Amino acid sequence: MIYKYIAYEDWEKAEELVNIQLEIEPNNEVYTDLLYLIYSETKQVKAYLNYAKSKFDKEESAYNVARYTEALLLNGDYQFYIDYVDNLLRINPENKDIFLFNLAPQILKGDLNEAREVLGKATILRPDWENINKVYDSALNYLERNQKSKTDLTFFVGEFRSPGSEMEFRVWINNDVLLFYASNQRISAIIPSGKTKLTIVLHPVDELSTIDYLQDNEGKTYAIQFEQYNMESSWKYLGFKLDKSIRKAEALLAKGDLVNAEITYIEAITNNPKHFYLKDALAHIKYMKEIDSVTLQKQYKDIIGTYGERKVSLENGRLIYKRGRNARRELLPISKTRYTNMSRLTTNFEFDYQKDKVIGSFYWSFDLEKMEWIKKDAEDQYLSKD
Repeated sequence: MIYKYIAYEDWEKAEELVNIQLEIEPNNEVYTDLLYLIYSETKQVKAYLNYAKSKFDKEESAYNVARYTEALLLNGDYQFYIDYVDNLLRINPENKDIFLFNLAPQILKGDLNEAREVLGKATILRPDWENINKVYDSALNYLERNQKSKTDLTFFVGEFRSPGSEMEFRVWINNDVLLFYASNQRISAIIPSGKTKLTIVLHPVDELSTIDYLQDNEGKTYAIQFEQYNMESSWKYLGFKLDKSIRKAEALLAKGDLVNAEITYIEAITNNPKHFYLKDALAHIKYMKEIDSVTLQKQYKDIIGTYGERKVSLENGRLIYKRGRNARRELLPISKTRYTNMSRLTTNFEFDYQKDKVIGSFYWSFDLEKMEWIKKDAEDQYLSKD
């Protein structure tokens, strides 16, 4: 029942049920994680801290320490964090890793000289942390150069969406502290590291992410470019900025209000010309307005079947795509042969006809660097219909 409430975003009821379960099983990590998730989704930053502290006070396990110190960063209680780490260093003077945990709170507090000392020590003692150290170094360089000027935090505020999944990202200000949240994850602290750049503290020692705000020729942010770092490597991904016109258009389409959805999608495309996937949604709406229901259902029935490990079925008049254990997706027609979806925006599916009979399928992938669709119909990408 808890997961049902979470799926339907009834956070109040989900929180109530999780708390009931935690009264019965206070040490259950599944329910504990769920409560942190709910506090993150609903921006309950103070509740996050209070719960983390209550757990920490009862037991200083590695998990509870991580959540409590994380919560201190989120609430701007940097000195408490630093004092706790300093105390650990006094107890464990031989541990050469603990000191680096002070780096994020020192930078966020503005103790840049102390932070530079810690980073210098890390560079010497732990060269294997180079991939993380260089991200902190870049943030420190910016802050050291701009100590007399205050960063405009409001520039960074916004909501964004991954084109490769349904994941959304949120950046907001809570009591003068800039925070980051990604769907189904915990809130993270943020270090301003450029006029249009942030560093997200996913884990103070071994996982950071930078965000570059991408702007059009008029200086308007249209997307954010992530580069996520762990100890060995880094990888990039993108998030497109969401606005009211996009939210409204998507809601109208979900309701089936094609007339108003078309008007609103045209507005959204005008406001966000680089959001390629909006044009697909508009193409779907126009196609649905042109085709009659009988012809559409025949088109669907011609397509349903199995294509290798992919299965396309018809459920309540909707075309559903399923691949192995992956999540189901509804396919939305933009022509007789080509389909988009609202889950993985960078993928279109196309079905191959021969004499009015579907014989196979392939897909199109959107290249986010070239900003164009690439046809994927090579021999190992083409799937014959069984």
